[in-house]
Parts: sequence; C-alpha cells; structure tokens
Amino acid sequence: MRSHRASATSTQSAERSELPPSASPGSVGYLGEESMMLQNPSALQFDDETEAETAEFYAKTLLSTGAVALPSQMLVAALTDAYFEHIHVHQPLVDRTDFERFQSPLLVHSVCMLASAYGHRRGGISQLSAAKKYYLKAKLLLATEHERNKLVVLKALCLMTCRSMTEPTVICLDSLWHWLGAASRYAIHMGLHKEATYNGNQDAGIRRRMWWHLFNQDKLVSFCYGRPLMIHMHDTDVQPLSQSDFPEEHPDNNIFIERTKVCMIFGQLAEGRYNPNLSYGDIVPIGQAFETWVCELPAELTLQHTDLKPYRRVVSELHILYYACLLIYQLSLMKVEPASSSVRATFEECVQTASHMIRVFEEIQCRNDVLYVAPINAWFCYLAGVVQIRARATFSGQGGGFDDNLAIVRTVLQELSATVPSSALVLSNLKRAELSGGTLPGQYSAHSVNPSADGLANSEANNEENITTESLAGPDGRRNTSNILSGLGEGMDSSSLFLPGSLIADGNVTFDFGDVFVNQIFQYQ
Repeated sequence: MRSHRASATSTQSAERSELPPSASPGSVGYLGEESMMLQNPSALQFDDETEAETAEFYAKTLLSTGAVALPSQMLVAALTDAYFEHIHVHQPLVDRTDFERFQSPLLVHSVCMLASAYGHRRGGISQLSAAKKYYLKAKLLLATEHERNKLVVLKALCLMTCRSMTEPTVICLDSLWHWLGAASRYAIHMGLHKEATYNGNQDAGIRRRMWWHLFNQDKLVSFCYGRPLMIHMHDTDVQPLSQSDFPEEHPDNNIFIERTKVCMIFGQLAEGRYNPNLSYGDIVPIGQAFETWVCELPAELTLQHTDLKPYRRVVSELHILYYACLLIYQLSLMKVEPASSSVRATFEECVQTASHMIRVFEEIQCRNDVLYVAPINAWFCYLAGVVQIRARATFSGQGGGFDDNLAIVRTVLQELSATVPSSALVLSNLKRAELSGGTLPGQYSAHSVNPSADGLANSEANNEENITTESLAGPDGRRNTSNILSGLGEGMDSSSLFLPGSLIADGNVTFDFGDVFVNQIFQYQ
C-alpha cells in the first residue's frame, strides 16, 4: 500500500510539467491551485502505524459477513444483462469489459443492487428486499476500503446514487442524498471536475460519463428534495459528452448525451434559485435553450404523434425528463408578473406540458414498463399531478379530462411503490393535494384547455382559448418561445420569481400547503 503511494507521489512532479497544479492526477488526489499543500508535493506520505490493525479488523468483518462472496454466476449474468438492457442507456456507469478487467466484488454487488431493484419480482423476493441484500454488501465493501482501484470505487459510488434504500425524509447514511454527496466529493478529489485531468487518460471516457452523471443527479435531486446544489456550473470546465466517450459509437449513446444537455439547461434554473440578483434577462435564455434542444434532437429520439415509431421506454423517459424540466421553467415564469394577463397563457401551457408528460407515462403503463423507470419519475408524476389538480379548479367544466389524467398518475405511483420507497409518500401527498384542491375556486371558462388525449392530438387553433401541441415546446410540436415570454415586462423583481422548492414534502406536512412549490401552484390567482 505504501509503496504504491510512494510511486504515485514520485511521478507527480513529472505530471505537473504538463498539467496545472489544480489538476494533478493520481492517488494523491486533487488539490486546488490555492492550496498550501502544493508547496511540497513530493513530501513523504504519512506512515499510519494503525494500518495493520485496521486491515485485520476489516478482514474479520468481511469474513464474518460474507461480503466478498458473490452470487451464482447465472444470477450475476442475469442481473448484469438487466442492467445493460434497462438502466445503462440513461446511466452508463459500467462497461461490460469492467467485470473481466477489474474482477471486483464491489462492482458486482453494486450492479446487482441496482439491477435487482428494477422490474418484477425474482424468485418470490420483493425487488427492494433483493436490492437491500446487495446494497449492504456493497456498503460494507466501501466502508472497509476493500477495493483499491479508485476508478472502481467511484463507479460503485455512482451506482449508489441511482437508487435510494430509504424515503427522502429519513435522515441517515443510507439515503440517496448521502451517496450523491460522497460520490461527488470523491470525484472532485480525483479531479474529475477539471478538464485537464482527462488529457491522455485511457479511462477519460468513463470518467467523463461519471462526472456528467453526478452533475445530472445533483440538479434533479436538488429540486426534488428542495436542497442546495453540490456541484456548481462555475466550478467545472469539463467538456460536454460526445460519442468518443463511449466504448463504441452507437445511436443509443445520444440518449445520455441529450439527457445531460437537458440537465445543463435545467442547471441554469437550479443555479438561479439562490441568486438574489437574478434578472428577467437571465431567465429568458433558459426557455430559448429548451427550444434549441428540441429543434436539434436526433430524429430517432423524437416523439412525433404523426410517426408510427416503435415504442422505446428509454426514449420515453428522456421526454418525461424534458417535460418535467420545461414545466418547472414555465411555472417559474408565472411569478414574473402575477398581474399580467400573460400569466393565464403561461399556466395553460403548464397544464398542456403536464398533460403531455402524463400521456407518455400512460403509454409506459400500458406496456407494463413502469417498474423499469428510474425512481426520479415518482417526483415527475407528482409534479404533473399537482398541476392537473390546480387546473381542474381553474378551468371550470373540464373536470373529466383532468380526472382521467390524475387517475393515470395515481396508477403509475401505485405501481412504482414496489420499487421506489418514496412513491407511497408521494402518492399520499398527492391525495391530500386533491382533497384541498376540491375547495379551490374556478378561474376560466370550460373551453380554455382540453386535457384529453384527443385534445392534445387534434386541436388546431393556437390562441389563448385553445392551446395546441404546436404551441408547446416539446418533441411532438415546435413552439415559439416568445409566446410565453412576450408581455412579461422588461423589468423583473427577482423576489417575485417563482422558484420551486421540494416536491416531496414530509408526511407530517398538512396541505395549507406546507410545500412551497405546491403553495405557489394552488395560490395562483
């Protein structure tokens, strides 16, 4: 162990001639340019006198728990195939060659943990019970530092960020929030937030994929939990993803590339949540960026109602992510000028965006694929459902269509509860929102919005009284961003900007509403 560290230290001086101090790679770890530790980088490493005692303790722990023991080869093969079939496209954190290259129990248990949490029961064991068994072993292997390869450790940490073993309201070290923090800081310790550390590295592609995965998760989880960001855009200069960052070029690689682009746009809104000087000019480019993303989306990844393209869940999930991010952006615009007549048009677009999202969920549910979607979709369901509840009261006479949409949301959340612990909490909050929403006053006439599938597919007019798919920013319709930006006013008080908070409120919160985001939607007048 010490000889390895010494070797890494001895090579650092040579590397520093090619890389800036802030990007020095190796097991020594990343140190910022301002760190006083850089003054003597070749100093001898600390000699830990307790290393032998620690190693013995770890060895006994692993032996007594059987954490190093692997499942049967047949089961590992089945779960590995499940990972690459259902998860890898959106979260390409492991390559097939990794299993032969590293021979790592940590990597095997981490992949098995994630794969077993998706899909239907295997052998009569619940998905969460099966996943927990592998999770505990992976967690112990991480705690005992059994795996010496830092790249494999980061892979395992990234896999841990894809699935939570507890509800988000439980404060513990098993939460997704904890693992996301650990993985992000481990990646920064490796210097993955600096482009210079990728130069000449044979693993540059997978490192870049892991970094952008953490970036994506940070932005989504921050909004979902209503918590501060851990990765700020101004702290990283890593180049965007490309096909060259994957083992081989394939059209499906574009799904993760496009997913990251959406999260980068969404990240601008996430960064603005804590910016007291945010201006109208700051938020306008976000809507324009979403429109550009839609226009530049590869043809094979679009969802055109007029095209009879084969159903693919992984493509549908990409669009659900897009609709969710767009919806939060549109809801933000509603608070720019509450007195403006444009607020009505913007809310109509919010309702239509939520309805589009629900249509995609409906198809996934019809295909019996709900148990294969990522856990974040429980939050997206809630987001769409709350908007439908507000719309049902706002647009009088349209209750039937909104009721149908809410029924779909409830069905999806009920099915997700088998694989996502937080789904039950989300569903409970949605039901309480419905109870409170039933007392809200109506706002507009019955013909303002048609939330039904036929209304979305067949509407032709594009005006305030009948919003169509063509008036929305979405893969199934090109929309002029200026429609919702015009008339909002040149000056904007940043304090009035609607910036959503947590959508997964604590189960004890009563809907007056205690959730700031839900409050904003239901208090819209």
